[in-house]
Parts: sequence; C-alpha cells; structure tokens
Amino acid sequence: MTVEQAVAEVRAVVYRMAERYGAKDVDGIMETFVPESSSVVGTGLDELRFGTEAVRFQMARDTSEPDTLSFAIERLRVDAFDHSAFAFADAVFHATFGDADFRFPVRTTFGLVRTADGWRIAQIHSSIAHLDQPEGQSFPVKLTRTLSDLLTSIDTAAGSKVLKATALGTATFLFTDIVDSTAMSQSMGDEKWSTLITDHFEAISDCRPHARHSTSAGTSSSCSSASGMSSWSRTMVQQNN
Repeated sequence: MTVEQAVAEVRAVVYRMAERYGAKDVDGIMETFVPESSSVVGTGLDELRFGTEAVRFQMARDTSEPDTLSFAIERLRVDAFDHSAFAFADAVFHATFGDADFRFPVRTTFGLVRTADGWRIAQIHSSIAHLDQPEGQSFPVKLTRTLSDLLTSIDTAAGSKVLKATALGTATFLFTDIVDSTAMSQSMGDEKWSTLITDHFEAISDCRPHARHSTSAGTSSSCSSASGMSSWSRTMVQQNN
C-alpha cells in the first residue's frame, strides 16, 4: 500500500465517523473504532473514556442529548505510516436543543491503526481553543510591560497610591563590569586590586542615594533606580577620568 492510498483510506474512515456521528448512529460510529480497545478524550470535564464500552457510552450520550447534531470537518490533515496514522481536523460541532442553537469550533486529533479489516480509530482527542488568548502569546493572560502596569494589574487602587507616593515613572538599571580584570589584578597585586574594587563599588553606590545596589561574583555589579540616569552618567564619567 502506498502512502497516498493509506492517506485516502484514513480520510475516508474519519469522514465516515463524522457522518455517522451526525446521523446519531452509535453502532455506525463504533464500527469505525478498533473493536478491542479505544479511547476518547472530549472537551467536558468528565469526558475521559478508555475502553470500548466507555467510548460507546460517550457516543450514546453525545447523540441522545441534542435534537440534531453534526460534526463538520473544515480541514483535515493526515500523516500515514506502515501500520499507524494520525489525523488532525479543524471542525465545528453544531447541535440544536429545541429553539436553542449551539455551535462551537473544535480541534480534533485521531489516532488510527491498520487492522485486518482496514484502518480503524484507536483514539480521539478534542479540544477547544481559548478565545481570550491573543495571537502571538502562549497563555491567555494580559502581559504587563511596565512597572506601572504591573502594580495596577495587581491592585488598581493600591498601585495608584504607590505610584503617587514614590513618583515612579521610569525604572533604570545599570550594569557594570571591569574589562580585563584578571590581567589587571595580577599586575596590580592583591592589596591595590582590593582597594580599586572597593572604590569602584562605592562610586556606583554613590551614583544615586535612593538606588538599590547589588553585586555579584567577581567584578560585576548592578544598580537600579526609579528615575533617570543623569547622575549615574556624571559619576561614571568622573570615575573614568
């Protein structure tokens, strides 16, 4: 069997399952599944069905609740191998309950195996895309870009008070390191080098009285402030000179 033939047969099984689902034919649906064991993971909290009888129960429940039902496949992608295949479908569930019309898009993945009777479905997993998740983000959350956004996103009233009390506007971060520090320390000797490092960090700490200063290992340091860098720049220029 060629890959093209396998893909065509898998597509036919998936479309037949969708057609039998819309016809509310539970026996017809189950004929598309592996008879020994199969599984279905649906969009409901309790829709974890493992085993043929559990899958039949879910199909019977799905088809018995609405007056009409359809599973319309809008796009189907199939990857077939020697004895297994995977299909992905963009589809739309449509169900009516009296005068109520219920429709929602789903993403459904099918796992199929080739049996003596042809391709059969071994597993189905359906999910619903989170409509509040913006494109370009991996999670449906509002990302904060500034300190002001962060404070107000936590507590609008409290954030506003903090901003007013501290006059926060721009947060500035300064990172420093001494170039060729290893060679310089060896040429200067321990005592002179220790004095130079101490003076260096003290100069950075003096840049802004209200800045927060922290140092890491070696000759690197960092300093942050809630306002601009003008005094930092002046101090560093003086130190370099």
